[in-house]
Amino acid sequence: MIFLIIPEIILWVWFCLISYVLIYEDKRGMAALLRSKDLISGNWWGVFWRIIIIFGINFFISSWSLILFLFLSLFSIWFHCFFYFYFGEFYRNVIFFPFNTIYFALIYENLSLIKRTELEITLKRKLKYLLPTILAIIIIWDNRRCNFWSFIFWL
Repeated sequence: MIFLIIPEIILWVWFCLISYVLIYEDKRGMAALLRSKDLISGNWWGVFWRIIIIFGINFFISSWSLILFLFLSLFSIWFHCFFYFYFGEFYRNVIFFPFNTIYFALIYENLSLIKRTELEITLKRKLKYLLPTILAIIIIWDNRRCNFWSFIFWL
């Protein structure tokens, strides 16, 4: 299971701009996936470190409220616990999500200015990602002792 972490991180960075491709370019499905990958390719490490830094900053800022909440709960100061717990929720919902949305939109806009040309979406490119996905689904269902064919008939 640990070996799946590195491919998951690679795919996560490749496909982190799918929603922006969907909104700005009105591409759907495999076209959005491939366009997001095209935008990231050649800039993978830069995007990866930007994602790590922004989530690290957000984790550090939001985790202090949880730490303070746990510390104050030891002394039964419930009013302060309540305040700090909900301040953490406030930070996450009002500051964290909009800030990250704008941050990723700016990453998308900068990458789309750099890469104005789009690569052609061929059947070969689609199958390159579709076949490993199907094989992964089969392996996962087999490892969970589920019958893959019962899933197919269930669909």
